[in-house]
Amino acid sequence: MSRLLVEYEANPIRPHLERGTPMYGTIQCVGHYAKNLPAHLRALIKTSVHSDRALSKLEAELIRDPIYSALIGTTQAIDLVKGGVKANALPEEAWAIINHRVATQRSVFCIRTGGSRGPFILSIRGLRAALLPPCSNAILTS
Repeated sequence: MSRLLVEYEANPIRPHLERGTPMYGTIQCVGHYAKNLPAHLRALIKTSVHSDRALSKLEAELIRDPIYSALIGTTQAIDLVKGGVKANALPEEAWAIINHRVATQRSVFCIRTGGSRGPFILSIRGLRAALLPPCSNAILTS
């Protein structure tokens, strides 16, 4: 279970900046009104309205900052993990809950189907493993 959760956390859904989203509108306002914004970033923001190449460069620039990355994309957090009832004994069952804050331009369906990372192994029972897609508030069991 721990290796599964570590793998899941190591492969988050990549953030993607898209025109027409609330975050893109906010970035446009920042580009227009922020006094202390670097000139190259202001130029990228302005040009990104019509240029896909500038939008891609702007996205790459913004996702370097963890705050902007979280605001642009879907985030995930392993909230609860439980297994076993005593020390030094293998648990009969173990589970975890993973919470997602889905980006405005995505859907729960996109998260369930794995988005750009494909399906993920979430359920393991004995020696059999089942391929299940990650989803909002997925319950992992083993």
